[in-house]
Amino acid sequence: MISAIVVSYRSAAAARAALASVRDDARRAGIAAETVCVDNSDDPAEARALEGACDRLVVPAGNLGYAGGLNAGIAASRGDVLLLSNPDVVFLAGAVAALAAAVAG
Repeated sequence: MISAIVVSYRSAAAARAALASVRDDARRAGIAAETVCVDNSDDPAEARALEGACDRLVVPAGNLGYAGGLNAGIAASRGDVLLLSNPDVVFLAGAVAALAAAVAG
C-alpha cells in the first residue's frame, strides 16, 4: 500500500485537491493507497477544512515545520511505500502507478 503524506500550512484548498488527485489516480490504477494530511497551521478552521479530505488527519499541537510534519505523517501512516508531497502538487493520470513502479525497481 502507498501512503501519500501531504503537509499543509494554511493551504487547505490546495491540499484537498492534492489528496483527491492521488486518491483518484491510485483508484484508477488499482493501487491500494491511504492519504495522510498533517495540518501545521495551528488553526482550528484549517483543520476543519481538511476533515474528510484524507484517511488520517494529523493536527500537531504547533507548527512542526515541513520536515517535522512529514515525520508526523510518516508515524501515522501504514503503507510500505511513502509518497511525500507538498500541498500544491496535483497528480496527473498515471503518476501514482509510475512512482510505485519506480520504487519497486
